[in-house]
Amino acid sequence: MVGLLAGASGMALLRFLLLSAIAATAWSAIVTLEYYFAGYAILGAPTWLQIILIVVGVIATIVSFRLLQPTVRARAKGPANAADAPD
Repeated sequence: MVGLLAGASGMALLRFLLLSAIAATAWSAIVTLEYYFAGYAILGAPTWLQIILIVVGVIATIVSFRLLQPTVRARAKGPANAADAPD
């Protein structure tokens, strides 16, 4: 969406690329540090809490895959059959 707005507003390509690169670098650094410190905090947690967090993470991953499965199947069928896929 930002690319469309930048192009429609007449932003120079080099400026857009520079700002996009800075934003992507900042975003990836923040996410990386977030996971690093979360992992560090989990190591200091009691064993029972570590087990609960692992179980919750595995369940969340399974639920996410199950929720995304209809979308992936609809896209695999192609745009003509996408309307027939269940939500």
